[in-house]
Amino acid sequence: MSFSNYAENAALNWLFTGSVVTRPTAWYVAVHTADPTEDGTVGELTAANDSGFVRKSVTFADAASGNALSSAIVAWTPTTGSFDITHVSVWDAITGGNCLIYGALVIPRTTTNATPFAINTGDLIAALD
Repeated sequence: MSFSNYAENAALNWLFTGSVVTRPTAWYVAVHTADPTEDGTVGELTAANDSGFVRKSVTFADAASGNALSSAIVAWTPTTGSFDITHVSVWDAITGGNCLIYGALVIPRTTTNATPFAINTGDLIAALD
């Protein structure tokens, strides 16, 4: 997954300046039908698309070898329609807020009415190389 411009600037400010950087206290995953781009706004599925698509809370295990892995299953159950989910993003708020990281799914998925979509424990990986 790639860091957003917001997260890149926060990390650089934390490492190299005296700027105060406020750390998020909660993280939320959004699903997308297209590459969300640096600000995370493209293709996000929301309750406006289907009541089953709201950002879901996610937690991460302590990082090791430059990777922080999700520490629990994150699941959505759409109620109507069919959606091709190709990307995910992680935010610092359940609505609005700042996109932190984003990336493509290894295997895109199509959801249909009442078909759950889930990201298994450890499958959401925030990485630095």
